[in-house]
Amino acid sequence: MNTASRMETKGQANKIQISQETADLLTENGKGHWIQQRKDLIVAKGKGQMQTYWLDLKTDDNAKSTTSGSTNNEQTDVAHKQSSVVERVQQKQASHVERGLETKATRLVNWNVQILWKLLQQMHSNRVVFGTSPDSEIKIESLQDNLMQSKIVPIKEYSDCIDFSAVSGSNSSSTSAQTQLPEMYKEELQKYIQSLATMYRDHPFHCFEHASHKMMALMKFFSRIVHMQANRGAAGDANAERYLAVIADPAIQFTVALASLAGGVDHAGVPNSQLVKEKSSLAVLYGNQCVSEQHALELAWSLLMGPEYGGLRRSIYVNEAEFKTFRQLFVHSVLSSDTMDKEMQGNRQRRWDELFSEGVPIWTGETLVNRKCTLILECISQAAEFAHAMQHYQLFQKWDKLLFQEAFKAFGDNRGDYDPSQFWYDAEIGFFDYMVIPLTKKLKESGVFGNSSDEYLEYALKNRREWILKGKEVIESMSKSAAGPKDAAAAGVSETPPAAKNTEVSEELKVEGSLA
Repeated sequence: MNTASRMETKGQANKIQISQETADLLTENGKGHWIQQRKDLIVAKGKGQMQTYWLDLKTDDNAKSTTSGSTNNEQTDVAHKQSSVVERVQQKQASHVERGLETKATRLVNWNVQILWKLLQQMHSNRVVFGTSPDSEIKIESLQDNLMQSKIVPIKEYSDCIDFSAVSGSNSSSTSAQTQLPEMYKEELQKYIQSLATMYRDHPFHCFEHASHKMMALMKFFSRIVHMQANRGAAGDANAERYLAVIADPAIQFTVALASLAGGVDHAGVPNSQLVKEKSSLAVLYGNQCVSEQHALELAWSLLMGPEYGGLRRSIYVNEAEFKTFRQLFVHSVLSSDTMDKEMQGNRQRRWDELFSEGVPIWTGETLVNRKCTLILECISQAAEFAHAMQHYQLFQKWDKLLFQEAFKAFGDNRGDYDPSQFWYDAEIGFFDYMVIPLTKKLKESGVFGNSSDEYLEYALKNRREWILKGKEVIESMSKSAAGPKDAAAAGVSETPPAAKNTEVSEELKVEGSLA
């Protein structure tokens, strides 16, 4: 009801406007033809930018009258029917809340599948139009088997430069029958994404819903890059044109998007530093680096290599060059979500300075393009990871609260040395100062977003100001909520949680505390 009231002032005469959630429910129940996406985003007070839809039952055969002289009655009947449908859908929304995560997760799976399937269709269309030569199935299977049998951990595959020569950098709009993938491949994709979703543990923050939120942020990033490419024109630096085209390519979008869904699979609910401290078997296996990320990557990859996903794999890559690009970028995208690995972050910053901040780079031509694209895509993956901090304050607060709950539970389970309520306020300020704001500036420096990148910095700065003003009060509320009424009273949660007494601890947790 709160969302509906905020949307009401953005409506139009004689039209019924519905939210994304309502549109999803109608689509889920076979009534997707009733909705039309509104071309412009609305700005609703307290909600920020929203995608809404028009409800149009006149597109339904049952809503059409066969009597030519009953126009007024037909319009009245349609209006009543529309109102009735909205009421029923709203009632169903309430029942979904009671039914819990299962239905919500299914809707998220379906949404992710639709996005990924569209990209796969575009990839296939590009291959047909540009005459991509496939390798034999025997060769592809050999490449897959050799990688699966390798004892090299994913982080050893990490390099500063991915070869994007196999990427066409084009988007074919062909919709002919010969450029359409078999429907059975979509069924495999559906099964794969559903399996990934079930591999997520029941954590407040590191969950499939957050992975889907990252996916949504990524697609917004990519849509702006595609728009930038389409409106750039023929003039300009050839290298800049090339790396813009590479990043906008559907194969690149698909790989980064899939990695965003895979990156949190089977997350332990604690930061990597805790797994290292506990000397967990995973930490030992992965050399104490990017532990959760490497684990998730290998689970997702092993699943994809299963015999039931042969068609899906054939839609992702058809030759050795595509296979290698997919694998390299998949690894890079998943590992880039670990922003607390000092060695890898230092490496990224050094490369960024060389390519963007220190005058003319020493590389030229395709090497320069490959290096820039590799780094920009890592930056985009990280930005999606922290997208909630670059969006409206309500979204930031929602995900920050869930991350706090996760950290609070870990502390209660003796899987953390410090009560998050004691350092969270300073940690969030550090999170903005050392991670989010520098990242938004890199998005602008990358040159692939144009002026639209200013929005991310503006939101980050605004959220930081809001947090400074309201953060301590928010922490008090979050602490009571996470602990429960009795525990909170017993613990005597204060209105102004003190900063960590140990200076060394405070510095160490300045950023990490909010990135668990």
